[in-house]
Amino acid sequence: MKIAIVSDLHLGDSQCALVDKDTRKLTNLYDKFRDAVGTENDFLVMAGDILDFSVSKYKDTYECARTFFKQIKADGVANEVIYLPGNHDSNVWHTVEHQTNIINRMAPGKSVQDFRHSVPAILDDRMKDPWDKLTLHGVWPQEKGSGAKYGGLYLDQLVDGKPFFNVAHPNLYLVTNKGCTLVTHGHYFQQYWTLTSWLALKVARQDLNVGALDVSELVGINFPLVQLACTGVGQSGPLSKVVDAVQKDVKKGDLKLVRKYLGNLKKVADDYWDFEKFKGRFEFLNVKEKLSDKLLDFIEGVITEKVEKIAEEENCDARYNSTFCYEEGVQGRMGEFYRASLVELDSIQGDAGIPAPERIIFGHTHIPGPWKNDEKEPILPLEHTGGKVVGLLNCGGWLRDDKGVFTGANVFSYDSASQDILPKMVE
Repeated sequence: MKIAIVSDLHLGDSQCALVDKDTRKLTNLYDKFRDAVGTENDFLVMAGDILDFSVSKYKDTYECARTFFKQIKADGVANEVIYLPGNHDSNVWHTVEHQTNIINRMAPGKSVQDFRHSVPAILDDRMKDPWDKLTLHGVWPQEKGSGAKYGGLYLDQLVDGKPFFNVAHPNLYLVTNKGCTLVTHGHYFQQYWTLTSWLALKVARQDLNVGALDVSELVGINFPLVQLACTGVGQSGPLSKVVDAVQKDVKKGDLKLVRKYLGNLKKVADDYWDFEKFKGRFEFLNVKEKLSDKLLDFIEGVITEKVEKIAEEENCDARYNSTFCYEEGVQGRMGEFYRASLVELDSIQGDAGIPAPERIIFGHTHIPGPWKNDEKEPILPLEHTGGKVVGLLNCGGWLRDDKGVFTGANVFSYDSASQDILPKMVE
């Protein structure tokens, strides 16, 4: 078995380094991508943020994607793609689930099925039959020889010929005779993308009826925020530019727009306070003004303080942040996600005997790793994983920075002969 692992192509983003958003044509960096990934792979694993709905309209994104995927199929890069959506393309998973569990089951008159927040992929190189190497847990495969084992998805319409895409979410477990590697996008390591679960567990833990979170529960609780902040923002017309500007400023540590809009919100709320019942009784104390101003000032302070804390803890953003994975809060969330993955593995593996992952390959930061920080390799401390040292490897991203410079990416390759996962840096 031969595979390649990449992340963060951001097709549709004006900063995408592989397909020009305006012309929908491949850039001069595509050849570097193809050479690094190689050809005749059994699987090309794409670890999230491949399509970008957060900053680009559906039309632009899908047309850029058509250009890219038609070319890699024509070049024989891989027999099949395993797509693991991230935060910028979370709606790929939403659409696949809607297609497979709602639309496809309505037509023949079958009962519709529940939305699944987690459908892990297991890529087990210990299996002798190539057909048995890939499993999507709980998903019925296509007929053997018909193309992608779990194809027949809407994405297959981007290319000609047999089905090409398998879609899992959010994890892939690569199992070899040497151990197990967890591949995921990595946005759940950042505070913003897990903010809903943090609040929900603080406010309504008893009513949630959850014990040790598994991946499906963690993803499900955070689903509304991910939808709002990425796909919801990218497709919101005139609001898209405003939210995008706020996000960029916050990432720089500049809260000018945050304060501006909070001030406007205070004014709106102040105008709508209804203190009529106090009229004629405590009017001499100016109750309305004093109470409303104090309360709104307090709310504004809490929100601003929280945004400042997030920016300070994570050096404003995960993107291009080489110290991101050393932040205490980030490592804690990595450990939480890792433990949730162990719970998931325990429930799905049956007799497969999948060991606990020894390393995590992820994207999201756009900084290809491993990194050096005070001469330390990036590893999760024992206390965050429940007792196992886990190595971190980052794919980086295929983006140009604000000055138009490509920032570099890692391609991870694996083949059965060596049983090793090897990085190849592209600059």
